[in-house]
Parts: sequence; C-alpha cells; structure tokens
Amino acid sequence: MKNSILLLLFSLFSLALFAQKKIYCVEREVCQWQESTPHKVNCDKIKEISTFTLNKDESEIIHNTPEMRSVYTVNSSETIGAIKVFVVTSDAGNNYTFIWNEKKKEMKILAYFNAVITFKVTKVEK
Repeated sequence: MKNSILLLLFSLFSLALFAQKKIYCVEREVCQWQESTPHKVNCDKIKEISTFTLNKDESEIIHNTPEMRSVYTVNSSETIGAIKVFVVTSDAGNNYTFIWNEKKKEMKILAYFNAVITFKVTKVEK
C-alpha cells in the first residue's frame, strides 16, 4: 500500500514538473512577404496535421509534422495582450519569430527569408 501511494505521488509530481502546452494544427499557409507593402503574396494552403509543444517554462518549442521534427530554443518572449511572441533559434541554427494568438487560434512563423507561415489551430491542451 505504501509503495502504491509513493508511486501515485511520484506520478503526480512528474506530471506537474513536465507540464506543457500542446497546440494542434490542421492546415498551414505559406506566403511570401513583401517589405514594400503590408501584403502577403504567392500564398499556398496545405492540409497538414502538425503540433507545437511548449515546455512548462516556455524555453523550448517542438514542432512535429508527418515529415519532420524541429526543436526551437526560445531566446526571448513577450506577451502583448492575447498574443505571445517568441524569438527562437532552430536546431539547424536559423532564427525565427513565432507569434501565438490563442484568441484567433493561429500560430505564425516569420521566417528569415521573407516568408510568413500561418497554422490553423484546432485544439490546445494545457
């Protein structure tokens, strides 16, 4: 009985320690961004299931798609109203800005090559 209680307490502690936020997406739109105008051009929508997982202290974001898994280290973050902005470096060494808008249910990635990738969010688990 004592071992069962200890195991239960350890399990609950482990869940609290490794709590995370998981964001489920069903579609992504990739667009080029023109610096001279505030418009996106050459957009392609793709049906694709992917997830973004933020660890508890939001120091790392993992993005999983059917084809790949990328790990991003969060260099800085800022909350502006309902929007959370993350400046990150990928496991390949590239820099990006992630914009998480829970109210609009979208995650955006601003890429260094003048592209904006918008993910349509269907579910968020905390």
